[in-house]
Amino acid sequence: MIKNQAGQESLSSKDIIYYLLDRKKWIIAPTILVSLIILVVVLWLPNVYRSEVLLLPNNQGSQSLANGLGSQLGGLASLTGINLSGGGNEELNVALEVMKSRLFITNFIEKYELEALLFASTGWDSRSNTIIYDSKIFDKENNSWVEGAEKPTRQEMYKSFLIDNFGYSSNKEAGTYIISIRHYSPEVAKQILEMFVLELNLLMKKKAIESANLKLSYLSKAIQGESRGEMLEVLHQLTSQHVKRKMLAEIRADYIFTIIDPAVVAEKKFAPKRGAICILAFLVSLILFSLVQIVNYYIRQEK
Repeated sequence: MIKNQAGQESLSSKDIIYYLLDRKKWIIAPTILVSLIILVVVLWLPNVYRSEVLLLPNNQGSQSLANGLGSQLGGLASLTGINLSGGGNEELNVALEVMKSRLFITNFIEKYELEALLFASTGWDSRSNTIIYDSKIFDKENNSWVEGAEKPTRQEMYKSFLIDNFGYSSNKEAGTYIISIRHYSPEVAKQILEMFVLELNLLMKKKAIESANLKLSYLSKAIQGESRGEMLEVLHQLTSQHVKRKMLAEIRADYIFTIIDPAVVAEKKFAPKRGAICILAFLVSLILFSLVQIVNYYIRQEK
């Protein structure tokens, strides 16, 4: 009984295979047609280029100052309410969150007036090295948004930038970070990336100087109101170290990140992966139309 059922199943599988081979023109023809349509569509998609920069956190200086304070002053410094440990790592963590924040990204886009470049462009003419804009929403001649066309909101700009333009990865073992920008123009991608890293360093530098000024102001008031010699020594040494920290921030252009491998103009496109898309479309179409014929086979068997 079992052998008979197995034979029927085997025979049924063979019948399906023979049926598919007999109907191969109804599988291959539509598969090729769909693949050709996908190919035409993919060929019309504009190229996207990616520029990358390799960064190393430049927090050794602030970390060494904190370590120096800790070793010199020990527990006495904690009496002032100032945390001396982990300054470098804390600044790095803040910088990593800042660069992905809505406030920083939208301020960056608006400061450099990148709205049209990022959200109204549809391609790049490599022969004339010019950006192609969507004429329905942006007037290239007058460099203005078309009347009636809605300029993207700050929230829309933020989401679109993170999804379509921004990339970020880290190598924990090496302690390095890669930031990338994608755009239709390889030169624009490079320029935006350079400005992005510059603005991030400038913002963190500004925050460090403001923080040092607040601490120095507090320490100055604390010194004036302190009469104990031991505490005065602590406060004076803290003041000296924060002056050094402030000076370090003021003289460093690359305050939070040092550029190890600078951004370059990409020579090869990053996307779309036309070959992979066409191969995937062919395989999916082949499977789909084969399934259609198998369903058709069982329907005929039922009849």
